[in-house]
Amino acid sequence: FTTSKEAWDTLQKSYSGDEKVKKVKFQALKRQYELLEMKSDETVADY
Repeated sequence: FTTSKEAWDTLQKSYSGDEKVKKVKFQALKRQYELLEMKSDETVADY
């Protein structure tokens, strides 16, 4: 790298992923949230 900005941009791309990756991660988390439910034998404190 010739500048710190180039190094930063490379790190940012490596660790954040592109837009498709972000979208897939978001969809997976949203689905996990939507399927989240308390079991009949659980209390609110346990949940």
